Amino acid sequence: MTNGVADAGYLSKLESFGETYSGVKLSCRKSHSPSALVISIEGSLDSNNSEAFRKLVLEGLGLAKNEGGLILNLAGLRYASSTGLGSFTAILSEARRHQVPFFLCHIQPSVRSVLDLLGFTSFFNCIDGFEVQP
Repeated sequence: MTNGVADAGYLSKLESFGETYSGVKLSCRKSHSPSALVISIEGSLDSNNSEAFRKLVLEGLGLAKNEGGLILNLAGLRYASSTGLGSFTAILSEARRHQVPFFLCHIQPSVRSVLDLLGFTSFFNCIDGFEVQP
């Protein structure tokens, strides 16, 4: 088990995302409270990388379901365009379809203001934190 995640192939794809799309870095851990797969985003999410981001996260939905859910940790997300945040709604839709609990965590004020402006805040389950497995 690498970095707390059972699927090393998926972890490798997440970690190499920043090499392909500059300005954004992804990492992955397991949380035990709540039980979920945690994908942390650092940098910016915009029209240059949001489609690839969405596809990569959706690829891990099966793994997230096995872990008990999916948390997007937005603590390091400095900027998100409306297109970038639109990828969150697409992920939410698929997560619901596959019955995977989905949460946003540590939403930065600049990102929250765009979510509020678009009226997206009420769609998401937002949590204050999580506990990562050692």
